[in-house]
Amino acid sequence: MTPHQALEGWQSVESGPFFEIDADRAWSQAALPRDYFEVAELYGGREGFLGRQYLRLYCLEELRHLNEAYQISLCRPDLVVFASDGYGEGFAFYKGSSQLLNIPLIPIPVINENIDSVAPDFNAFAQANLSKPAAALSQHPVGQELHLKQPLCFGGDWNDEKNMVWVTPTQHAELVRYWNRIYRDVSRQKG
Repeated sequence: MTPHQALEGWQSVESGPFFEIDADRAWSQAALPRDYFEVAELYGGREGFLGRQYLRLYCLEELRHLNEAYQISLCRPDLVVFASDGYGEGFAFYKGSSQLLNIPLIPIPVINENIDSVAPDFNAFAQANLSKPAAALSQHPVGQELHLKQPLCFGGDWNDEKNMVWVTPTQHAELVRYWNRIYRDVSRQKG
């Protein structure tokens, strides 16, 4: 199945870029699996519902800066984040692997913590999600990431609307860095 076929029917719109653009694609080419690279060339910089799953695919040219902004390599140098679910979690690949992962961004799991694998590759992920009934695009503001003011790991509640705020991906990266620093400090004090 080609990348175009895998995403046929995706209710998406253009968005971004949100992070600094790097014209040199060498970092992305080295970090991403080959089968996903073609998907990103065609659909990077788009977001929308893939069945019931919200998906923001970042542009190839912004991936290095996205991973730096979220400080992914600080906790997980073996991962590359390439997308978001728009609700505070990221989609990533192990470097050199096509296995698609769903990772929380607060806290980012450290190297010895388990991460949920959601599909053996991007095409399988797209097919599985497109087989579910679609959600309405208007349910998620384009170019926004839902952030919990008090993250779940600090007792925050997904059901408390006062705990939710929509922010840009760039603002979300700043908040993720802040909360992950607090989380690491608290973990060190406990440990």
